[in-house]
Amino acid sequence: MNWKLGTAAGLLAAVLVGCGGGGGGDAAGGVTGAQGQGGPLAGAWFGSAEDDTGQLHAVRMTIADSRVTSFEVDGADIGGSGPLTQDDAQVYSASLTFPQGQLQVILFADPAGTHFVYLDNFFRFGVLQKNATTLPAYASIDINGTWRGISVFTDFAQYQWDSSSAICIVGVCSVTEVDDRMTESFTGGFDSVFGRWLGTSVIKLPTGPDVNKTSRAFVSPDKKFAGVWRCLVGVDGTVLFPGKCTYSAWVKT
Repeated sequence: MNWKLGTAAGLLAAVLVGCGGGGGGDAAGGVTGAQGQGGPLAGAWFGSAEDDTGQLHAVRMTIADSRVTSFEVDGADIGGSGPLTQDDAQVYSASLTFPQGQLQVILFADPAGTHFVYLDNFFRFGVLQKNATTLPAYASIDINGTWRGISVFTDFAQYQWDSSSAICIVGVCSVTEVDDRMTESFTGGFDSVFGRWLGTSVIKLPTGPDVNKTSRAFVSPDKKFAGVWRCLVGVDGTVLFPGKCTYSAWVKT
C-alpha cells in the first residue's frame, strides 16, 4: 500500500470569496454557521480511491459533527482525524493529523450530501458514498448516461468552481463547462473491482490548438455519482498536479 504521509505545507486560514455564477475562495476555509446540527457530512463513508502511484484502494471515513474521526484504507485504520470545514455549498476542506504528519484534504460533495469526491495534497483521489458498505461489481457501461454537477480548480491555496455537465455514450463524454467544451474518452482501461476508468480529455478552445489532458473517472458504489480528474502531463510524463488539473463532481440525472 502506498497511502503514506509526509508533512503538508502550511495550511491557509480562509475567507470565502464569491465569484460570478460559481464560487471560489481559500482552501481550508469556512462559512460561519454553514454546518447544521450534526454537520452536513456527518456519517460513515465508503468508496474507492487511487493513491499517487495509481494503485487502487478501498477507503472508509467517519465524520462526526464537523470532524473526521477515523480513516481506513483497505480495512486498516491509519489514524487520521481533524476538523472539517464547509468552504462553499459543495466544497469542504480538512486538515487531518496522522501519526506520520498532516494531510490537506478537499471534498467536493453533491447537493444532497450523500456522495463526495475525495482529493488530498498528495494526489490521492476517489469517490465515497454515505452509508455504503461494499463495492459492487462494476460494468464498463456504468460511466454512460447524463451527468450534472460542478467542475473545480484548486491548488490547495484557493479554489474556483462552476457548473458543468456531461453526456457519456460508450465511454465517450461530451462535457460542457462555463468556458470550455471538451471530449473525454474513458476507453483506456477499466477496473471492475474499484470502478475506475482511464481516459483522455481534449479541450476545444475558441482559438488555437486543442489542449490534451490525461483523465480518470470513478463511480460511487450506487453508481449514481461520478468523480473525474483531468491534468496536463509534462514532457517527461509527469502529471502537473495540482496547478494544471481540474476536477468534476457529477450526479447521474
